Amino acid sequence: MGRRSSSSKRGAAAAAARETAAAAKAAAAANVAAKAAAAAKAAAAAKAAAAAKDAAAAVANAAAAAKAAAAANAAAKAAAAANAAAKAAAAAAAAANGRLEQKRRQKGKRRQKMT
Repeated sequence: MGRRSSSSKRGAAAAAARETAAAAKAAAAANVAAKAAAAAKAAAAAKAAAAAKDAAAAVANAAAAAKAAAAANAAAKAAAAANAAAKAAAAAAAAANGRLEQKRRQKGKRRQKMT
C-alpha cells in the first residue's frame, strides 16, 4: 500500500466538490420544480374556486329569474282575475240596466194603454 500522491488527493477533492455542486444544482432544480408545481396547483385551485363562484352565481341568477317569473305569473293571474271580476261587474251592471230599461218600457206601454 503506497501513499497516494498529493495530485490524486487534489483530484478526488475536486471530484467531490464537483459532485456536491451538481447535487446542489439538482436540489435547486428540484426546489424550483416543486415551487412551480405548487404555483400550478394554486392556480388550478383558484380557477376551480372561480368556476364554483360562477356556477353559484348562475344558480342564484336562475333562482332569481324563476322567482321573477313566478311573481310575473302571479301578477298576470291576479290581473286576469281582476279582469274577470270587472267583466262580471260590467255584465251585472248591464243586466241591471237592461232590467231597468224593460221596466221603463213596460211603464211606458202601460201609460200608453191607459191613455
